[in-house]
Amino acid sequence: MRTTIQYSTVARSIDKLSAAHTTDIHELQLSLTSIESAERSFSFTSIIDVSYKPFSDGSGFLYVHTDEGVFSLHVIESPNTFIQTFKKITKRK
Repeated sequence: MRTTIQYSTVARSIDKLSAAHTTDIHELQLSLTSIESAERSFSFTSIIDVSYKPFSDGSGFLYVHTDEGVFSLHVIESPNTFIQTFKKITKRK
């Protein structure tokens, strides 16, 4: 079983004459044992909580609270189903 949600990353570059930014879209994947992004994998044993802060445009930040710190991901749509599935799998309320 896999559940996914899209998130975006922004890379900024500056040279002598201009500044540019590139937005990339990635998938955050929820498996039976971990949450995996393009950059890292979070084992359920290290995850303390998952929360969400919405923006008025429908996107928002998904926060993955771990024993190493809090990691934020800019999600494009509401991750409520993703979070509910995580809590169901890990039996958290």
